[in-house]
Amino acid sequence: TDTTWYDTTRWEYVDTKIEGVDSNNIDISVRDFAVFDASGDVTEELLYAEGTTRLVVILDLDDLNKPKVMERLRKMVEEADMVGDNLVCVTASLLASSPYYVAIGSREIRCYNMDATTLKAMLRAKVGTVTLHDGVIIDKRTMYDF
Repeated sequence: TDTTWYDTTRWEYVDTKIEGVDSNNIDISVRDFAVFDASGDVTEELLYAEGTTRLVVILDLDDLNKPKVMERLRKMVEEADMVGDNLVCVTASLLASSPYYVAIGSREIRCYNMDATTLKAMLRAKVGTVTLHDGVIIDKRTMYDF
């Protein structure tokens, strides 16, 4: 919260050091990973959930109106259902209610909000999935991979 260190007229950035951590093995920070809706924050619930959870990333929910997107997502949902994966939708779109669900195929999936920049950095695509197993990312797929 001390913003005086950001004053570039008084200070010059030289280096960042993280003690006790091998800088060659630093994991990507999850500090910006926040999943929430009007009911509250569910980040820890998702990160500490046992088993496999697929985050269905839909940057803009209006993309669900595109038949090709919906068909590919429907196939992914069917695959997830067959193997018993939990599904959660994350989006940067404004959610009209809490809880909010999207219908994909015969399934309704609970939606939460995430920051658009975080979503873009996490997947590098507008629509896709990020699969977590016991809180660790094990797979990323764009909709073209379904």
